[in-house]
Order: sequence, then C-alpha cells, then structure tokens
Amino acid sequence: MKRTKKITYSALFCALSVAILSLASLFEIADLALSMFASAILLLAMIELSERFGWMIYAATSLLSLLLLPSKFIAAIYLVFTGLYPLIKRFFDKLGRVLSCLLKVLYFNGSLTAALLLARFVFGITDYAGWLLVAYYLVANVCFWLFDLLIKRLTVLYMVRFRHRLKRFFK
Repeated sequence: MKRTKKITYSALFCALSVAILSLASLFEIADLALSMFASAILLLAMIELSERFGWMIYAATSLLSLLLLPSKFIAAIYLVFTGLYPLIKRFFDKLGRVLSCLLKVLYFNGSLTAALLLARFVFGITDYAGWLLVAYYLVANVCFWLFDLLIKRLTVLYMVRFRHRLKRFFK
C-alpha cells in the first residue's frame, strides 16, 4: 500500500475514533464501552497499516479528543488506557501467562488511577468519591478483562473471517 493511502486511512480511522469518543461524552453511561470500541478501530489500523501508524493514530486521536470533547474524562481514559492498551498488549502477552496477567492488572489500575487523578485535579471533575469509587474500580476491572478477551477474539475474528473480504480496500 502506498504511503499516501496509509495516511488517508489513518486520518479516517482517527476521525472515526474521535466521533465515537464524542458519542461517549454524550452518553456518559457508556463512556468506558465506547472508548473501548474506539480502540478496536486502532486495532484494525495496526493490523492493516502498521504498528507505527497505530501509534500515530493513537497520538492524533488523543490530542484531538483532549481538545474537542466536552467530557475530558473520556479523553483521559482514552489517553491513558483504552487507546494505549492495544498497542502495548503485544508486549505483555510475550512475557508468559502469570507475569502477563500481573502486569496487565497493574497497568490497568495504574492507568485508571491516573485518569481519575487527571480528571479531578486538572479538569476539576469530582464525581467519584467513597463507595462509588470502589464500585467504579470493581466494574472497571471486570470490563478490563472482558476488553482484553474482546481484543484477542476480535483480532482472530478479523484475521479469519473479514480480512480477506476487506483486503481489496487495503491494497
């Protein structure tokens, strides 16, 4: 694929991700789920374009979401977790099952804490406190493991069932 076409697809993937994150800022009940969906687009870009273009799409989407979205919390979640996770998941999976799981849990809870601190102290959002914070962490950890499984399954599903159908678009 020519470099111009890769840049065009990168811009398209970035715009689609920002649009999905905009929906997440409108429907706050689905903020984590929609930001995970936006990162699935990043996964598609990494498979079809390259990991380098995946990093560029992540950077552009993160910057645009921080600048354009009304809800900075969704932008912070994408910046520190859901956008970054598909890019670094390969590194974690190469380390063995036990170490991989431990590092994934540490990374997720650290990034969630960073996003909450960023939301509270930089953007002034103080919605999470007390038992609500504990419940948020529990639900978010369950969503994380489902997200990890979803990334693995979506990658296999795309490679086996859909890549041959979309191959003509990514030539």
